[in-house]
Amino acid sequence: EIDPVELRVEDIVSTCRRMMAPACEKKDIDLVAELPEYSIRLMADERRVNQMMLNILSNAVKFSPEGGSIKVSVQIAETGALEIAFRDYGCGIAEEDIATVLKPFGQVAGAYARAQGGTGLGLPITKSFAELHGGTLNVASIVGEGTIVTTIFPPERVTRIDAETRSGGMAP
Repeated sequence: EIDPVELRVEDIVSTCRRMMAPACEKKDIDLVAELPEYSIRLMADERRVNQMMLNILSNAVKFSPEGGSIKVSVQIAETGALEIAFRDYGCGIAEEDIATVLKPFGQVAGAYARAQGGTGLGLPITKSFAELHGGTLNVASIVGEGTIVTTIFPPERVTRIDAETRSGGMAP
């Protein structure tokens, strides 16, 4: 079950960036957020949304090389759905292995993946939380180039606020 409240998407992104800062600093990873000029409200379970974002970012950091970068992009699609995409430039996942990593305890065989550890629950839990919100989780990846994990929340949970700046103050 979820307990939806109105959340500021920029606050969620900021909180998750702050929480991931030590792991990023340890690997000298640049974590960049691309937010729209307008503010976005999301009716969602705060704890579950934060867990989703942290699961995805943890994987991105884990599988990114030292000195790499991760980009979080937020946008409202033409459909009105909220898309939050996480792009890393790490080892990537073979197309035939994407279904496996989305299953509980599903881990991809390989020396690099085994060396990174983990239980294989982060993405499956994130997928189930997205579905609890009526949304989806999409994974696109190319081995050796990186991965894009996108959480999509349905339009009925999303409100675009043009009258505010991202800092929270009223626009002039």
